[in-house]
Amino acid sequence: MQMRAVMLIALSVAMLTFASSAGEEYPQLPAHARSINDFIPAGWEIEIQDTGILENNDRVATVFVASDQAANHSRSRSAAHRILVIAFRNTDGTFDLAVQNHTLLPRLSVDTLTYSDYEIGSSSVTDRWKGVEIRRGTLRVHLDQSFDVGPNAESDTSYAFRYRKSHLELVGYDHTGITFHGGELITSINYLTRKLSLARGTNCVGRLDVVKKCSFKTTWKRLPPASLLTIDDIGDGLVFSPRIDF
Repeated sequence: MQMRAVMLIALSVAMLTFASSAGEEYPQLPAHARSINDFIPAGWEIEIQDTGILENNDRVATVFVASDQAANHSRSRSAAHRILVIAFRNTDGTFDLAVQNHTLLPRLSVDTLTYSDYEIGSSSVTDRWKGVEIRRGTLRVHLDQSFDVGPNAESDTSYAFRYRKSHLELVGYDHTGITFHGGELITSINYLTRKLSLARGTNCVGRLDVVKKCSFKTTWKRLPPASLLTIDDIGDGLVFSPRIDF
């Protein structure tokens, strides 16, 4: 049995291929690996990772984000390709690939970076954003975006996913945006209870990382029944909109 597992791992690594998305190629990670590092393609590196137990799964899960920035030193951190990965640990210490996604974490072009910047949390960049984590049985992904022009000064978006039937399903969404004119909009959705709150703030002082004084008016709404979206349904995590009508 151990020899068969080793052969499967070796075969998976040998069959490493590249998947195309929007005209770009991303590596197809092996289905099995002897260690987390064995999932990483040549020229890529792990930016951030966390371990924990996902709800309704008794195996320890490792979530990590791999980036090709190290192989492309001329790229800014925001322009690097990224893959979000979840792997489950087996009793023999090997790992099974469960999820890989390269659309939620956006890659911005140089032209786009003229106007805005994107960060995925890392202690080497800022202590404000965790990036990715496993918390209370769910996967949490936090994105931050700031603008030099346009109506919004900065925004903070967080996603909560549960793992079901080999898919990550969106169960929570939180978005905070603050404008250059002192307005703030906070959207919070629980897709399991189908409850949504929308708080509109005016006369806000400060940025997202400091305590602000705002005059808030909160509206509650119950969403109609619907199937849960998967991480692949969302696409770009900074572009996704829940499409709410008030």
